[in-house]
Parts: sequence; structure tokens; C-alpha cells
Amino acid sequence: MIFTGRNNAEHYDGVLEWGEHREALDWLRSGPGLSSANGLCVMEIQVRISGYLLDCCASIMQIPPAMLGSSQMLQKALADLPSPSAQTKPEPKFHVDKRSLKVFRTIPFEPSHRTQQGEIPWADFLHAMKSIGFGSEKLYGSVWQFTPSAVEVGRSIQFHKPHPTAKIPFRIARNMGWSLNRAYGWEGDTFSLEGD
Repeated sequence: MIFTGRNNAEHYDGVLEWGEHREALDWLRSGPGLSSANGLCVMEIQVRISGYLLDCCASIMQIPPAMLGSSQMLQKALADLPSPSAQTKPEPKFHVDKRSLKVFRTIPFEPSHRTQQGEIPWADFLHAMKSIGFGSEKLYGSVWQFTPSAVEVGRSIQFHKPHPTAKIPFRIARNMGWSLNRAYGWEGDTFSLEGD
């Protein structure tokens, strides 16, 4: 709990409804107060107020009061929640032709990933995205939108076509790769040559 410039119980009395936690307010009133030089006092206040905060959180999250009395029941309820790793789908592996694989080997998907440096022709990038199931659409100016049509990845992504030449420099390809990694979780080994 962060104390924002309030240094006595009367300040908190008007802010919080203490209800059945009057002992925390009484202790705050009769105790030494919130001296910035007395850090342990602040920690003790936080411990005494935590029951009040726990009740607030329980009512917001609609946790039955019976569960709050037993830490084992609370741990069981937390264990029943699906883990984030169980919710993520395994990323698809794409089998692409040689031309597309060269594009995806040139684009670094992680900052530490070593790839072959070089420029990527824009037409090859369009071909590579189409080969893995993305439709491409020129929106305005140099902006192109790539929308998944044959693969479930959740959302589309936009890139700028390089100009005046139609070749993507390596530093821009690096940024594009990092964007693809953040958006779809793709890495270098996500792509392989078809037939392998």
C-alpha cells in the first residue's frame, strides 16, 4: 500500500470505510503514526490494514468468504486457474519453397539471432508472406497490410514498402522480423524447406 502524503489516522478515516476492521484504524490513531523515518512502523500498518484490503479484493473478485479463511483453499482455487502456458497454442511450423525460405532466413526474428545479411526484394517478401497464408493489400502511400487468410494467427500486420528502391535493407528487415516475432511468436526455426 502506498501512503500518498497522508500522515495521520484522520486523513485515512475519510478515505476508507473501515467497517469491521476498526482495530486497524484505532491502532493507526493511537500508534506512532506514519513517520517517514520509521519504516518498520509503516510495514506494521500495512500488515494491520491487509485484512481490510483482502476483504475488498475478495468482494471485487467475488471470492466466497469461506475460502478466505483457509490458505489451502485459496491455493487450490489459484491452482485451478489455467496456467498461461496452457492457454497458448503451439506455433505453426511453415513449410515453404526455397525463395520464401531465403526471405525468412534473412529476416532476424530475435535480436540475438544471427542471420545472413542482405537486402530482400519487396516482391520476394510479398511472395513469402503469401506462401504462408497471408493476403496482401496496399492501403495508402507505401503502407501494405498483411492479413492472415489460411492460417490462424489472430491479427493482421502492416509494413511500409521501401522506396525509392523496392529492396528491404537489412536494418529495416531486422525491425520487420522483430515485429513478426512480437505479433506471432515466429522464430528462425518456424520455417523449413518443404519436403524436409
